[in-house]
Amino acid sequence: MMNGNLKCCRVLLFMIGLLLCAGGKVGGTEYVVLVGKNVQADREWKKVVDKLVEIHQAQVVEYGEFTSEALSRLKELAPRYVAIVEKPERINRQFVIDLNQMSRKVDDDIYTDFLWGIITGYDADAALALVERARTPKEVRSAWCLRNDDFRDGKYFEKMGLCDQGGVWYEKNGEGDTVSRHVFEEQAGMSERMVRWVETAQPDLIVYQVEELGNRMPLLQGTENEGEIVVPREGKLWLGDRRLKPGGQSRVYFAQMSGGRTHATRESIPVAWMNDGSVTAFVGSTTFSFHGRGTWGTLKYWLTDAGRFTLAEAYFLNQQDVLWHLNEWEPELLYKPCQYSDDRIKMVRLCYGAYSELQEKEPNNPALIDKFGYWYERDIWVYYGDPLWDVRVKDLSHDRPYTITFRTRGKKCVVTIKVSADYTWDRLCGELFSTYGMGDLHCAVGNLPICYFFPERLRNPRVAISREMNWEISVNKDFLFIRDAFLEPGKTYRIELDVDK
Repeated sequence: MMNGNLKCCRVLLFMIGLLLCAGGKVGGTEYVVLVGKNVQADREWKKVVDKLVEIHQAQVVEYGEFTSEALSRLKELAPRYVAIVEKPERINRQFVIDLNQMSRKVDDDIYTDFLWGIITGYDADAALALVERARTPKEVRSAWCLRNDDFRDGKYFEKMGLCDQGGVWYEKNGEGDTVSRHVFEEQAGMSERMVRWVETAQPDLIVYQVEELGNRMPLLQGTENEGEIVVPREGKLWLGDRRLKPGGQSRVYFAQMSGGRTHATRESIPVAWMNDGSVTAFVGSTTFSFHGRGTWGTLKYWLTDAGRFTLAEAYFLNQQDVLWHLNEWEPELLYKPCQYSDDRIKMVRLCYGAYSELQEKEPNNPALIDKFGYWYERDIWVYYGDPLWDVRVKDLSHDRPYTITFRTRGKKCVVTIKVSADYTWDRLCGELFSTYGMGDLHCAVGNLPICYFFPERLRNPRVAISREMNWEISVNKDFLFIRDAFLEPGKTYRIELDVDK
């Protein structure tokens, strides 16, 4: 009897110790796997779920048709990471809209409440392979960029192949190599060079900024040559009558505009790239998109402080930034529905019509295009992949405008910001200012706040002391944003947060 009591006491003391060590950390389940009941009942697809549970010690939650059916259970579990395992035939625009909206309803604030990613594949084996690839951390060192003007200097990549908006090809083939510039008299010469480069270099990142129509991926804007258009065929990538073979172990794909659509079919561009192109994380939109803040904003967070954030963290922070802006401009835009259509012509008309209606109400608003674009794209972004995959851009920590450290003790959390000696305001703004649009609607990713993703969740954090009380500080259980902060080179700043135990 005494031994039994002694054992119980030890367990009790151990649990008390865990609570004391937790400090201001939030309890709850760290990782949840959301899975459709039909998927869970499929023996082959259940292996994908079981593997995620094994890797992340995850809790499984089932839903029927839409993930929002699991909201009450997610409120109980309060996960930080959620993987949604679903067959591609079920992933249509409404599925993603429902997921985005549900992800903001776990608690009462305006923000997205967990980092999420959809795990899918051409078949169960392909989805399982994606999960296995995401177990290995990745540092992105090379990129293939189509119709992009931002990375021509090659700063972020050891290898780079880039076709800019003017049809000029830029190439860099190793660390220390200079970027070479190539102009081709005929379009065929450009496309041949692009394909040869991607199959040789096997890049870690693809940035694709060409409008994808009818589940086809033109390498060059306006081309009608089937040998210059990537199409999915039985889960493989084809250029006309030849296979595209980008090789590589794992990579990231950014699809600006509407390249992220799955069309509720496994014969789609995203699914084919994940199946045949070793894509382990794919960021895009599920319908026509003219603004692109969901993708360009994510890319900017990921690159501006290269190496600081994983891709999923950058995607998450960009979501929160957009929601913050919508709330500042007009809180109703956090909930107001937007009309979409599968008919591209009708979709364009709906887009212009909604913009014109807003323009009539606010004819002199310089931020109108961003206000409209953020609202329009609020719920159509999609992230495919494991949200805990540790994939980062090549670490350029020696070139960061500032560093942030974080420590907690009891009910206090101290955030320290050290500014680099060569800091300038332009560095804080970030270096990605890509502009593009449809017709006369043009946009650009704006300035970034000072941002920090907490290494652990905090319980009810709030600002206690800031040496710079004129700063605009937004703090949440997962992140910190600071705006209107005019930092001085070489200085150190400190913010104290109160947290609940």
